[in-house]
Amino acid sequence: MVLKAIFEELWRTNRVRTVLVLVGLILNILLFTVILTSMLPGLEKDQTILLQHQSIQRRAVTDPSNQGRRSPSAILEKFYGQVAAYEKFPEFLQQLYQYSGDAGLNINRITYRPEKTDLRTVLRYELDFSVTGQYGQIKEFLHALEGWQQLVVVEQVKLSGQKPDRDEVVLSIRLAAYFNTVPS
Repeated sequence: MVLKAIFEELWRTNRVRTVLVLVGLILNILLFTVILTSMLPGLEKDQTILLQHQSIQRRAVTDPSNQGRRSPSAILEKFYGQVAAYEKFPEFLQQLYQYSGDAGLNINRITYRPEKTDLRTVLRYELDFSVTGQYGQIKEFLHALEGWQQLVVVEQVKLSGQKPDRDEVVLSIRLAAYFNTVPS
């Protein structure tokens, strides 16, 4: 009886708000139903597939007869094979200048910062610089970086037109290079 009196008073004084609350309640119930019936089964299916793939990956890594996959130690060994000794940082910079020179480009204002990594013996250098030249020269320079034996990661590339009438562009690039601080 008291509940009925409260609803009648709400309806009499705030009809618009009461209707909005009821509409919101109905929409929430509909959205919940949609999520429960259509989205949740797909999520559960995706989780099942993910667990299956993880199980397959774990077995492949631990199975010694599996020649197609490499063990974590083999992957780490390959990584360290591509990481130069820290003492070779000057040669690394020299090679970078050589690649740009071979492409007919000059490196403008190179900055670099060393950073620690999760591997305590590996130091990461972030290098920022730009080169100016024709598109073909830039492409040749990037191709040289791609084939470098040293582990170099191109993290950011920005290409902008300097003098469009002369086909001149500026490549701003951020590289990450890794160096082993323990002499081999």
